[in-house]
Amino acid sequence: MIIKGALIPLWVDELIKSQKDAGFLGTAPIDVKGTQITPYDLSLKMWETIPEGRDNGPQSSGLKVIVKGERDGRKVVYTADMVGRMAPGTGLPASIASLMMDAGDVTVKGVVAPEGCIDPDKFLSIFLKRGARIHQTETISSMFEPGK
Repeated sequence: MIIKGALIPLWVDELIKSQKDAGFLGTAPIDVKGTQITPYDLSLKMWETIPEGRDNGPQSSGLKVIVKGERDGRKVVYTADMVGRMAPGTGLPASIASLMMDAGDVTVKGVVAPEGCIDPDKFLSIFLKRGARIHQTETISSMFEPGK
């Protein structure tokens, strides 16, 4: 299974690379005029001063899950992806899970991955009712029966 996702403006990626190349992401303290500072902490502080009006990138999120396997002797690739505003990929899943916990639908205690404690059918049903759109595809490597 492969999970990937990121939507940031190109200038952010380029600036982070430049900071890394110049040593501004280091964590070892350095002396600047008699004061010990950490380059990484300085970089974080500088990010607070990005000018107003700078391209902040799309206000969206995205997710793509690719599952590869075999079914009945045939190779199958299943994908599910969604791209949209921030709510479907971030706030909406968290709010649904919180409401499910409050309703007693999540009974597992402790730190557990969502797939270990949340009923996926119930979660996805609520998720889709709230406006999430998931695009799904399935690719089978051969339409012929194996061994025939």
